[in-house]
Amino acid sequence: MTPNKPIVPSPICLFDYTDYRRFLEDYIQEKKTENSHFSFRYIADRLDLRSSGFILYVIQGKRRLSEELTFKICQFFKFTKKETEYFLLLVKYAHTKSFVEKQFYFDRLAAMRRVTVRCIEPQKYRYYEKWYYLAIREYVAIHRFVDQYEKLARDLTPSITPAQAAEAIHTLEELGLIRKNEQDFYERVEAVTSTGDAWQSATVHNLQQQLLDISKDALARLPKKKRDFSNLTLSMSRRTFDEARIRIEQLRAELLELARRDENPDGIYQISIQAFPLHDDFSKGGNI
Repeated sequence: MTPNKPIVPSPICLFDYTDYRRFLEDYIQEKKTENSHFSFRYIADRLDLRSSGFILYVIQGKRRLSEELTFKICQFFKFTKKETEYFLLLVKYAHTKSFVEKQFYFDRLAAMRRVTVRCIEPQKYRYYEKWYYLAIREYVAIHRFVDQYEKLARDLTPSITPAQAAEAIHTLEELGLIRKNEQDFYERVEAVTSTGDAWQSATVHNLQQQLLDISKDALARLPKKKRDFSNLTLSMSRRTFDEARIRIEQLRAELLELARRDENPDGIYQISIQAFPLHDDFSKGGNI
């Protein structure tokens, strides 16, 4: 058995990750540069695993971590109490298939990350945590809003609670995305926003799931004249599909510019465009 050498603290920050498999891959690679004995066999020996390649299979998505093994890994890596809690949440977040549970775990991960000192891009990603943050930011651009939280909560579709409305206003103001003007009304600071780093990307993925649920509600609730839902199912080459994605990206840019130039907005609209493969062989050709 390989001698058990002490593990020194790694410069890799666990709280920068939303994918526990990616963290394991980066962490183990970092350890290999510090200790040539730090192999998958070495890890398997320390964790009493039958297969020396089990952790590699976990990283590749071919195996899942049990709760017992997750605790063992935390002890082996000498995680702090907070790191252990965060890593356990990462594993649960990755393994659950329920949107409600995924939202629950994601909210807890985001909350823990906000109070962690070692974080890149520590605040801005919060804007994408809740769908109504985006809607309320647009709301104050077209309404003379002060503190009518009950009205604001009712005006949104679907409606939210006054407490959620108040919390959203506080968050948006804290992030510098809205502010009070000379007349003491809230106003939007910037015309449009876009997404950024890897953690924001994970947050946006979570946001997109919220918006998909709202879209299903709108499809069932709104009359056809008040919505526009259409679908295309097409056969095409990967090259043509990539070109279609570029066209969609161009359309998004054009819509952003239209909104930016609009001097008299009087409504808030959600425009969602999706494109994804319906054929297994096609989907294996690369990341979509």
